[in-house]
Amino acid sequence: ERAGEIVRSATDVGVSLCVCRHSAGHRGEACDRPQRCCLSLNFAAESMIRLGHAERVTREEAQAILRQAKDAGLAQTADNVQRRPSYICNCCGCCCGMIEAIRNFELRGAIVTSNWIMDVDVSRCKGCGKCVDACPVGAIHVAERNGGEKPRRRAVVDDGLCLGCGVCHGVCKPGGVAMKPRPQRVLTPETMFDRVVTMAIERGKLADLVFSDPERLSHRALGRVMSNVSPSGNTSSSRLPE
Repeated sequence: ERAGEIVRSATDVGVSLCVCRHSAGHRGEACDRPQRCCLSLNFAAESMIRLGHAERVTREEAQAILRQAKDAGLAQTADNVQRRPSYICNCCGCCCGMIEAIRNFELRGAIVTSNWIMDVDVSRCKGCGKCVDACPVGAIHVAERNGGEKPRRRAVVDDGLCLGCGVCHGVCKPGGVAMKPRPQRVLTPETMFDRVVTMAIERGKLADLVFSDPERLSHRALGRVMSNVSPSGNTSSSRLPE
């Protein structure tokens, strides 16, 4: 929801081929969307560029890539952290591995949603189905809505599946689609450290994370772990040096 600001504030930016569409191309199954659109950021960009896996680009060039991806109807997904994310991907519904997991295996948590959700203006929606075709995860369908003299077709969104990517908004010419804030905000880990701790807690692997190499964890790092475990913890009050 703030891809432009993430790029503007990045210390370094690299671009590489979308691995999903590139590999689909080798199978003869790729769509015609842009492939040179996978952005690495900050420390990840430095590493990718150094290893020859990405090409360094300016922030202005990266912004142009974001605009091109948006015009192509791609959904922007990013590293699930608030500060210094490592990548922004521009994903399609036909090639992206994570989106395929959502569509084919009902893994709704494969991509963390934004804090926005599709909102249908029934007075403007024509029921044309363009948003249905554009939605990368299949969260929209068209149904008949009774009211007035005859039933009207309109778009209906699955709130639990909608990513809040805004691709539907971009294809709706009558203005029947808007993006509204979610009733319940999505809580995103502040840093990569918090993300790894949260993932370890969800998978029951926190002990493995803490005790596999305890010499590497300072008392501040252990405090950060406890702030994620405690219901009253506030990760923003104990930032680790990066």
